[in-house]
Amino acid sequence: MSFRKKAIKVDTKELRAYARRVGRRQVNLRPVWGKVFDELAEAHVRNFQTGGAAVGGWAPLTPRYFNEKFAQGYGRSTMVREGTLKDALSRFRGRGSETAQGLTTAFWGIDTGPNSPISYASFHQMGTRNMMERQIVFIPLNFAREVGNMAAEHIISDSGIRRGISALRRTLNP
Repeated sequence: MSFRKKAIKVDTKELRAYARRVGRRQVNLRPVWGKVFDELAEAHVRNFQTGGAAVGGWAPLTPRYFNEKFAQGYGRSTMVREGTLKDALSRFRGRGSETAQGLTTAFWGIDTGPNSPISYASFHQMGTRNMMERQIVFIPLNFAREVGNMAAEHIISDSGIRRGISALRRTLNP
């Protein structure tokens, strides 16, 4: 008894093209950084709105110190006088904020150097002998996982493969 061999040819052209597009996207995460910075900014806005709840809460001012600060022009919100520090952290575009975006890395933070409009921020962040620490710069809980998911979505999302699948379906089902 003889067996007949049949060859099946599988066209992997579209799959190889998809793999090339994935390769390009995995080395260029710049489209992700805008969303990452927006998420960080939103977390810092909430931190100011909730008195530092995301970092365990900011120690309240004593009534005497609160009245003293209020007389100096500070508002009723803790950590806000003119809003420069809040803007720098909640927009990453305000005076004193710093961001940098590379292909696969990004940097965000604030400038606390002596010439910065928010040079005092480091005292809030670390505290002093006479002032309680009020953490203002932080990474939200599970943020690394969220960034990883954003990057993965960017890398695997592809309109080209959908076009290829549609073309294949049209070929198979004329």
